[in-house]
Amino acid sequence: MNMDALRLHRCICGFGIIACTLFSAFSAGPVRPTLGFTVLEANGIDPYDATVYCQMLRKAIDNAGVYKTLEFSDVTMRLAEQGLPNSCPDAHSSIVAGQILGTDYFGFGTIGSVGKAFLISMQIVEVRTGRIIRDISEFHKGKKKAFEKKVIPRFAQKLSGIEKKNGQKK
Repeated sequence: MNMDALRLHRCICGFGIIACTLFSAFSAGPVRPTLGFTVLEANGIDPYDATVYCQMLRKAIDNAGVYKTLEFSDVTMRLAEQGLPNSCPDAHSSIVAGQILGTDYFGFGTIGSVGKAFLISMQIVEVRTGRIIRDISEFHKGKKKAFEKKVIPRFAQKLSGIEKKNGQKK
């Protein structure tokens, strides 16, 4: 290969690398911060129900599009590998869990019911600073289906900072 052909080849390859890099950067979309949380502490409800509600919440948070959440099985497995329990009852343990999992944010809280009243409460800690950035609670008195279909998605939006007011996104 002569020098001119070699220069042309390098130029074309260089352009290809730049084009691929730009395409990757723009096609991937914005990078969402990661949010991890364990199953919320169950109060007055079966732990299995708490797990199901938390899975619904995790999916609703993911669907809100602000955070990318971690699967509970991944969280459980990675915390167990470090000899840690599968619950984070406070900000300190949430920071430790978030550091182990490499998340930007980590949540902790409770979910429960008394009679026909449901309460879900969660705080989100910024792992890097230890600062609590959200502290949200939602009370619902009524049917279980309404809690599942209306309250959990609304709660996820509040946690994501996109709470709807009068039908408008914040």
